[in-house]
Amino acid sequence: MPATTALSTDPVVFARDENNDLIVPRRKVAGLEAVLILVRSAWLLWRDEWFLNRDKGTPWLETEDGVVAEQDAILGQPYDAAKIARVLRGEALAVSGVSDVAEFKSSYDGETRNLQVSAVIRTAFGDGTVQIGVEA
Repeated sequence: MPATTALSTDPVVFARDENNDLIVPRRKVAGLEAVLILVRSAWLLWRDEWFLNRDKGTPWLETEDGVVAEQDAILGQPYDAAKIARVLRGEALAVSGVSDVAEFKSSYDGETRNLQVSAVIRTAFGDGTVQIGVEA
């Protein structure tokens, strides 16, 4: 398959590992790998965490000041696979370059209070899998 020329509108980010930690030495990635990193970053950003825009991020926990209302929070509520899929799908579709979210799966272990999520992300660059784990 011939290499394609990157467009100025293609996403470019620094490479990150499965835990979303920056890989050192730093290197830039583009295309599918960049989009998957952006989706993982969007899912792992807790709403009300970023001081410049408290409305950005995933509504993992209810906040005292109402930025995340109790009915919108994912954690601290009974496990609801449909709600998790709906919220995280919306967060993923808001990422530039994502055309669809397929094969969404989530599981919750009540004993360890861990939520595991994986999904196939469809982009113009191809399909890729994003997986995250969140501790409640």
